[in-house]
Amino acid sequence: MLAGCRSRLGVYGVVAIVVVVVTIVAIVAYSVYQNSVAQTPERAVKTYLDTLNKGDMAKLYDMSRNAQGQTQAEFAATMNALFKNRTLNIEGVAIQSLGRKNDVSYFLVTGKLSASDGSYRQVPLVLEVAPEGNTRRVGLFLPPPVLATGP
Repeated sequence: MLAGCRSRLGVYGVVAIVVVVVTIVAIVAYSVYQNSVAQTPERAVKTYLDTLNKGDMAKLYDMSRNAQGQTQAEFAATMNALFKNRTLNIEGVAIQSLGRKNDVSYFLVTGKLSASDGSYRQVPLVLEVAPEGNTRRVGLFLPPPVLATGP
C-alpha cells in the first residue's frame, strides 16, 4: 500500500514539475516573441518616430494613418513644412500608453523638438495606432472638439 502511494505521489510530482516547466517556457517564449518579433503598437510608434527622425517621407507616408487622402508629394511637402529647420530628437522621447478603444491604441509621446539654432522645447503629442491589414499605421490624434467644424 505504501509503495503504491509513493509511486502515485511520484508520478503526480513529476507531472506537476513538467507542467510548471512548460508554463515557464511558454511565458518566456511569448515575452521574447513580443519584444523581438511581434509588431506591437509600441514598436509601431518607435518605428514611426525613427522614420520621422531620418526624414524618409516615402516610408513615413506608408506608415501614416489617413495619409492616403493626399498624394505622397503633398504629404512630403506638408511634413517638410511642419519640420522645416527642426529635427525631432529621438533620444528625448518618452512614450506612455494611454489605453485602447476597440482596435486603436493611444500613446502620449513627449519629445524634444530642436530648432537649427540649438534651442528646443518639449512637445507632447497624442498618437493613435491602428491595425490596417498586416501592418499598424500611426496617426496624430485630434479629438473632435479640436477639429474645425466649418464656417
